[in-house]
Amino acid sequence: MLVIKHVFIVVEAEIGDASADKFSAFMWDVGESLMLFDGFHLLRNVTQSLCRQKDRVQTIHLDQEDMVFLAGDMAVYPAHGVGVIESIETQTVAGTDHSFYVMKIIENDMKIMIPTRNSANVGLRAIIDKTEVEKVMVILRDRDISISAQTWNRRYRDYMEKIKTGSIFEVAVVLRDLFLLSVDKELSYGERKMMDTAKNLLVKEISLARDIDETKTADQIEKMFS
Repeated sequence: MLVIKHVFIVVEAEIGDASADKFSAFMWDVGESLMLFDGFHLLRNVTQSLCRQKDRVQTIHLDQEDMVFLAGDMAVYPAHGVGVIESIETQTVAGTDHSFYVMKIIENDMKIMIPTRNSANVGLRAIIDKTEVEKVMVILRDRDISISAQTWNRRYRDYMEKIKTGSIFEVAVVLRDLFLLSVDKELSYGERKMMDTAKNLLVKEISLARDIDETKTADQIEKMFS
């Protein structure tokens, strides 16, 4: 039996039919509760039910852009931020052995299991280097932009898609745009939460890239918008 808290399981698979819909992020989140289950039997059963029209799940070939991470490496997972690769494990899913990165998100200790063979497709990436930090700062400082007029819910969806890409540059765009919007109008509750999320994602990764305290990074960003 496994005892897992804050589990976020990501399964990458493709149904064995060219005409069938592809699912690229089956996610199961047990949230705050503790859950007991027998290995990956529950996950296997759900996966098989999704693919019941086929007798197997095809293995997706390794993408040439997939990075190889080792236990102890820091990495970034879209919308959740920086985490550490705690281990690399092999689990049987739908009768086939798969290798997973076991990643713990620093912000909230959430555990994520990511297929090693398709990690790039789900957005797992290395932390940016110092040279890329300045590119982020350029985006944050840019004020010569125009923000299209649209409803707040449409804007929210667009910005959420940017955050889900996992690109720190897209996250920087979200933070900058929401700040500029807040100057002219009151943001909705969801937009304020999104702005906080974008800022937290930026602060943690930039601080690690520069090897400086998060407080210093947060102060620097605050000054850009003051």
